[in-house]
Amino acid sequence: MTKESPFQTKSILRFYDGLKKIKVERVEIKRNQECVAYANLFIISSQLGIRYSIIYDNPVYNSSHDLILLLTKIKSICAHNASIFLEVRLSSDETINKDIWESFKFIYRPWYNAVLKLDSGWSKGISDSKWRNIRSSIQLGYTFGFCENLGEFKIVYEIFRSHYRKINKPLPEKKFFNNIYVVQNSKKDKSDLITELFVTRYKSQIIAASVVFVSSNTAAQFYFASLKTNKFLHPGSFHQWSMIEWAVSRGYKWVDLVGGGEPNVYYGVREFKRRFGIKFKNVGRYSLIFKPVKYYSINSF
Repeated sequence: MTKESPFQTKSILRFYDGLKKIKVERVEIKRNQECVAYANLFIISSQLGIRYSIIYDNPVYNSSHDLILLLTKIKSICAHNASIFLEVRLSSDETINKDIWESFKFIYRPWYNAVLKLDSGWSKGISDSKWRNIRSSIQLGYTFGFCENLGEFKIVYEIFRSHYRKINKPLPEKKFFNNIYVVQNSKKDKSDLITELFVTRYKSQIIAASVVFVSSNTAAQFYFASLKTNKFLHPGSFHQWSMIEWAVSRGYKWVDLVGGGEPNVYYGVREFKRRFGIKFKNVGRYSLIFKPVKYYSINSF
């Protein structure tokens, strides 16, 4: 089997139960009762009533033939759900199967991944300016941990909602975050959680938050937001560093910060991630367009 990312684990499906605008369908190919290929297909309905589908990270499969069977099934599901397009946001190289993707009429678009290898010297890649930010945050008394109660959860959701509205990016409804909070706080032993809701605090006030999915060897940060005011210095830098240190302490081999934008196009978030030592690789994205007229008339995705 190819590598399973946190976004392809079966465990994350529970967090999307009951959502109105996001449905996640587990697509599997089985042979002799054994699963030989699979992917989590996110079917999303936008506020404009437009439906589209996304696969976060690479599908998992045994062989090229199994990938063909999987893509055939996924394509049929997307057509049945009236998706305008399907986008596969790769985190690792699929060049070896380029001919297969093209045979399904997928269009390749250059795109950086943002994956950090957590070897013993990972922190040597952090820039001097980032270290200054982190150290000043530690001196100020910033702390990092789990979202612990409903009062904090409400604050966390508002931080996410405000941030993603400001940058004009889609955010799941509140129930998604509530599902994560409920599962996280139902366990006394948090060592085996498959999704984390982290916060950074300053004098008991929450100033940054993130949602992290995990698999056997990878921690992937899916959502991240911080309060950006003169009152709080560098909460994002401290929170990001703390999350990576947490992943190191748990023995994960990789941290996935989910995308670095298009090559040769300025992307401020990429510069933020680069200063943590990430070496960006152009693994690209694949798009399959079902309704070209609607697809090309929309530029807000």
